[in-house]
Amino acid sequence: MRCSCLLIFLVLVTSTASAEVVENPDYEYYEAVAKPDHSLLASMNEASPIRHNGRTYHGYTKWDVQWRFFWKAYDSGRCTITSAKTTLTATIQLPKLKGGTSSQKKMFEDYSAALKRHEWGHYEIGREAAASIDRELLLFPVMEDCPSLERQANALANQILEQYREKERAYDTSTGYGKSQGAWLRH
Repeated sequence: MRCSCLLIFLVLVTSTASAEVVENPDYEYYEAVAKPDHSLLASMNEASPIRHNGRTYHGYTKWDVQWRFFWKAYDSGRCTITSAKTTLTATIQLPKLKGGTSSQKKMFEDYSAALKRHEWGHYEIGREAAASIDRELLLFPVMEDCPSLERQANALANQILEQYREKERAYDTSTGYGKSQGAWLRH
């Protein structure tokens, strides 16, 4: 009888917990002017506002995950998470071509499609991070008190966030910052 009571309790607890992941992706475009006497790469490098550690990039995705959770305190002092709301915000920066020859326009079209796919991969990692945090918060165990629950749940969410930041760094390394996905201009 003890097992069935525990099972019923777990079903009731998990069925009352609710989750919500809200996504807010946004695109920002900067203008790159293609000049017939310059390579497309030179025009892109000149126009790009994206610079990190002395390098110029043509696309960039900045994402952030914020979470909130709500709990129920029992008469015993124990505490459990009852719902969570996780928000993913992102800004994806990409170039927009102005002018250029027909061959530059075609090259840019192919390049920008690959660059957008690469940057969307960064967004997907942020999306996975948000879903993971949301899921783990709802699975968080009952704690002895609410301050412990809050502290440990936030620590877990931050740990998950760092794991996905590392995954994002590995994504850039494994793709050569998009080069293996076609996001590369030779000259």
